[in-house]
Amino acid sequence: SMDITERKQAEEALRASEEKYRSLTESLDSALATLDYEGKFLYMNEIAAKLLGGTPQALTGKTLQDVFPEPSASEFLLGVRRVFEQDLGHTSEAVIFLQGKPRWHHNSLQPIHNEHGQVSAVLLNSTDVDDLKTTQHKLEELNRTLEKRVKERTAQVQDLYDNAPVGYHSI
Repeated sequence: SMDITERKQAEEALRASEEKYRSLTESLDSALATLDYEGKFLYMNEIAAKLLGGTPQALTGKTLQDVFPEPSASEFLLGVRRVFEQDLGHTSEAVIFLQGKPRWHHNSLQPIHNEHGQVSAVLLNSTDVDDLKTTQHKLEELNRTLEKRVKERTAQVQDLYDNAPVGYHSI
């Protein structure tokens, strides 16, 4: 007989670690997924699957081309491959069409390394920032409108001043 105590303890420690990180990824408000070099989903949390209109079980194994329209799928794949090739993370904000609706998302692509230090997968962390971007655009538009009105009012006051009878200037 062989003593397998150490192996069993290592297996239990691995199972506990996996459970800890799975519960962590499921508790976040962000869509999380891992992808391989070909853009195939290796893992995704419930939030990601819900955004894509499915379940993690149904969507894991699908590719970016399977779940996103072109040209978005090809652009996403280029970003994933860039992380693999350069071993550098990348963040961006973009409009993503999810279930036919455009939404602003803040996306982070980060390399995941294997035991040899090579990039083995890419971690996608995507946060919906559509409400924030929509509010930001509304504020920018309001600011432009306000600046235009200030210029108009200033021009009106200047016109009144320039065309007022001479005696009114001193009053």
